[in-house]
Amino acid sequence: NFAFPVFFFFVCFRYEFITTYFSYKYIPSIPIFLASLLVIPLRMFNYTIIFQKHEPGDIINTGVLLDIIATLALVYPLYLLLGLPGIALSFVLGTYIQAGFYLYKMSRILQQPIHRILPLGNLLMKFMLYGLLIYGLYEGLSPFVTPVMSMLTTIGVTGVVILAIVRREYRSAGKV
Repeated sequence: NFAFPVFFFFVCFRYEFITTYFSYKYIPSIPIFLASLLVIPLRMFNYTIIFQKHEPGDIINTGVLLDIIATLALVYPLYLLLGLPGIALSFVLGTYIQAGFYLYKMSRILQQPIHRILPLGNLLMKFMLYGLLIYGLYEGLSPFVTPVMSMLTTIGVTGVVILAIVRREYRSAGKV
């Protein structure tokens, strides 16, 4: 309920955010900023908590090493392909590879398929909901109001939706 809205807000309002809160001279950094944003959806889970409880630290260390190796293997080719945004993207992809490794190991330790560990249906529904909500607000407001007003309105409306969903989920969990 928080990672997806933050992700979509900054993806949609990347130009407005950078130019409003910094300045127009930072426009060339926006592709790097966008590539870096792709890691936000991964931040909704603590992938290592199961390993801290059930396994020695070798899985965590292997995941970190895998992240570093993947990042180093990707940084130069992605730099050649995309320039500076490729460097940021290599770090993001290394983190995705690490998260995939952790999910695989977690499913082995818990002896459950990944779809039983992660609420994929719920995540997909929220991904679509927040993506459509924020994109709709962005497209609907941007032609008519200033960038600051558009961003503030989107934050306000999205905040109300987040609170409503969290409240509904809290009540639903209490009834179980």
